Amino acid sequence: MKEAAKVVQEGGKIITIVTSLLAAFTGLYTSYAGSKAPVEHFTRGVAKELSCRRISVNAIGPGPMDTRTSLCAPLEYTVGHY
Repeated sequence: MKEAAKVVQEGGKIITIVTSLLAAFTGLYTSYAGSKAPVEHFTRGVAKELSCRRISVNAIGPGPMDTRTSLCAPLEYTVGHY
C-alpha cells in the first residue's frame, strides 16, 4: 500500500483482498484467517491516513468457495452445505 499511495492520484482508490472468514470464524482455517486479519486492520489505518488526499482505501472479502481445503472440512462448514 505504501507504493500504491505514492502513485494514486488525489481522489483515487486502493483495494485490498481479505477474507469473509474473519466475520464468521469457524476455527478451521486459523492460519489463513490469521494472515488476512492484519491486512484488514492495516487497510482501515491507511484509509484514515489517506483520507486527507481523498483516496479511498477499501478491503474486499469474497465469500467462501469450494476448494480442496474446504472439501476436507466437516460438511456443515462447506459452501455446498448452504
